Amino acid sequence: MQKFFKHNRHVIVFLFAVLLLSACNSNTEEKKDSDEVTIAPPKTDMLTSGLLDTLYIEKSAFLNLQGNPKLIYSFVFTSPDTLTLHGWIDKAPFDSLPNMKLKYFNRSLLDSYGPGTYFGNVVLRANETGKIKQALTQAMNFVLFAPKLLGNNIKYEILVTDKLRDAKAAILVVSATGAVANPSPPKTY
Repeated sequence: MQKFFKHNRHVIVFLFAVLLLSACNSNTEEKKDSDEVTIAPPKTDMLTSGLLDTLYIEKSAFLNLQGNPKLIYSFVFTSPDTLTLHGWIDKAPFDSLPNMKLKYFNRSLLDSYGPGTYFGNVVLRANETGKIKQALTQAMNFVLFAPKLLGNNIKYEILVTDKLRDAKAAILVVSATGAVANPSPPKTY
């Protein structure tokens, strides 16, 4: 028996490979009538939609900037349902860690993301950074990033506020800065 396997092992390996290939190809369907083949993504339990959050950062993050640099923010999930932004100062070479990590302030009930939403970088140009610094008076202590949908892109209107809510009934003083974190795409900066 060993002599049989020793002399015929190439034949046995060939037959095994043929059986394996035929088993793999038996469940495939060929489309000969269409040039376009659609492949469905695998079904997962991952989150594909949700409400956008208003984000904040302390005023010192902006006041400590030298000059009015361009800032580039990237989207990051800090938990399955919390989308935030981390920012870098536009300079070469970029720092490996972000210079500005925005934090959760509250959930928007009007703006949401879902299939088709672009998650490109969000950019604050130098003149936008200057507007924010001008709006930060002694009474204003926080910079708010309020989300707005622009087609399938997410932009942020920049506001300043005196305090974060101490209680649900607390009145929040908010002022517009006129600055907008521009989504990329579209690149209008």
